[in-house]
Amino acid sequence: MLKRILRGVTSGAPVCLPLLFAIVACVGSLDLDSDEQAATVPLQSHDFGSVQVGGTSAPHTFTISPASGLQNSTVSSITESCADFEVMAPGLPATVSNVCTGGQGSACTGYEATTYSFNAVFKPAVAMQVSCVVTITIDSVPTTVTLTGRGTEPVTRLEVSPSGELDFGEVRVGETSSAASVLLTNFGSGPQPLTVSSVAFDAASIARGFAIASGTTGSHVVAPAGGRDPFTVTCRPTAVGPVTGTLTITSDDATTPTVAVGVRCTGINSDLAFLPGSPATLNGSQAQRATRVGEPSDITITLQNVGSAPMTLNDLALAGAELSFVSRPTAGTILDRDGTTDVVVRFAAETPIAQGTLGTLTVTHDGTQSRSINILGAALATSMSLSPDGLVDLGPVCLTNTASRPFFAIKNAPGAFLITAIEEPAPPFVLSGSLPTEEPLAVDNNVVSFAASVTPTEPGPLQATFSVSTDIPGADPRVITLTTIGLPAGISPTPGAVDMGSISVGARSTGQMVTLTNCNPTDLTLIETRLTGDNGDDFALADQPTVTTVAPGAAVTFVVVAEPNNAGPLTATLEIIHDSGTAEVALVGTGTGRVGGDDRDLQASTYYSCSTGGGGARAWPIVAVLALIGMRRRRRREAHG
Repeated sequence: MLKRILRGVTSGAPVCLPLLFAIVACVGSLDLDSDEQAATVPLQSHDFGSVQVGGTSAPHTFTISPASGLQNSTVSSITESCADFEVMAPGLPATVSNVCTGGQGSACTGYEATTYSFNAVFKPAVAMQVSCVVTITIDSVPTTVTLTGRGTEPVTRLEVSPSGELDFGEVRVGETSSAASVLLTNFGSGPQPLTVSSVAFDAASIARGFAIASGTTGSHVVAPAGGRDPFTVTCRPTAVGPVTGTLTITSDDATTPTVAVGVRCTGINSDLAFLPGSPATLNGSQAQRATRVGEPSDITITLQNVGSAPMTLNDLALAGAELSFVSRPTAGTILDRDGTTDVVVRFAAETPIAQGTLGTLTVTHDGTQSRSINILGAALATSMSLSPDGLVDLGPVCLTNTASRPFFAIKNAPGAFLITAIEEPAPPFVLSGSLPTEEPLAVDNNVVSFAASVTPTEPGPLQATFSVSTDIPGADPRVITLTTIGLPAGISPTPGAVDMGSISVGARSTGQMVTLTNCNPTDLTLIETRLTGDNGDDFALADQPTVTTVAPGAAVTFVVVAEPNNAGPLTATLEIIHDSGTAEVALVGTGTGRVGGDDRDLQASTYYSCSTGGGGARAWPIVAVLALIGMRRRRRREAHG
């Protein structure tokens, strides 16, 4: 009922605020919908701005504050699953409350707030705008806040994989090892490419048997924004024993113009050979699609007796935390001359592992003789950032007008993935752009973009969801909620009322935005903006339009803050006077004392509510409403145990 009364006030109905307060005071026990009064003030989304890829932003503190009036709630969990952000939320569960410190019930003369704070940081993995949805569960009800930030890169940045030493393991003297991959990637923000002037082994390394098997060794360029340049190298030892060498890559990377990759191989004489050769590489070269975290991968290694007499296999052993046997020959298996048998090894790929040695297979034969083979590979983390994400408000839209918002699906981890399906929202919301209508969309080094739009045909709030499904191992479909408000002809302020929540006396709340939309066919002229009511001095305009004319279908925004001078309920009205009349927005809040933290923590929250009232001598009706709300909430909790 309170919401319906306020709608009448904010739409210009001739109801004075004192009369409104009297009506509210006489209503009795109000049957409030869940969206009419919240126990806490939902948090504003936060944009970390630009942070260089590989760096970490300064932490941002979020504070969960009680809404205006008497409150008592529990924050049970705060979770996120995003590659580019990290949330630190210690000490859960935690209480968020607003209690009376003077008087009681509707005669409360003082308030004291308890809040809960947590931190988030931005650690970009890609040079793009990315998003993250954080889920906060309060009184068993989940709510969300969206984090955003933009990763930035130097113009060029060379990354070489593997970054450590490349070990070929044991290779028979006079034989060439199987090829191992070295991948150069340009992670610069471009648009110019990275210039590689040379890729070469020094003379001593070449003399020891190291060679480049494939790839462009002279001066060439690597494309910007994730361009890749694959090479393969081999070892052909000339004598028994370990040999080492160095592969040097020279480029115009301003930070690391020279990168050296160490290589190692051990020459052996043995009658046991591994096919196709040593080392064994999962998924071929790194230029091809590598194993992703959550996708186990198998490799078959063939053992061959290249000696002139039968060979007895005594034992096979694996070293490597994520390696296991799928199948292997039993102890005592005999291989005749040129005889073979297969060993199948599984890589679990449970955690991200950079390209390199995953482990070693050691085969003991003919009593005490043994031979080992290194198993190379990687487990690439795979993650999609959808920007924007979570709850996406397309804003107030005049009937028959259209509002749209672009979306970007971004690969923000090394592993590639496919967008397999996008389930479209219900009308009047529609999607357009790159959609997997006939076949999946590959998201490798590029970004998939599409747009959501709405053309409301009837006034009032509208909401719909759509989901994005991928082949990322273990990933659930990403669900996006779209919202808008269809506005009829005329001049409409949205929201119609704002609850600033609980703010410490002497502190300043975060600014809350009010939008004024012109849905008339002619220009609107703004005349004056003012804050009225008994607590008008406890609110301020932090920002307002610099223009005085609003075109048909256009909107302007105002930012309001609360700055309580005294403890207790705060009520005021934002009046926007224009050449067609006056638009009114009810403002409410509570000036409080404080338990824990500092006053600045209270500046990280916002909530739109549908309640208002007066202050000073006329403040008793809104106090009564807040008391009724508190009693009703307590009765509901007691009824539910």
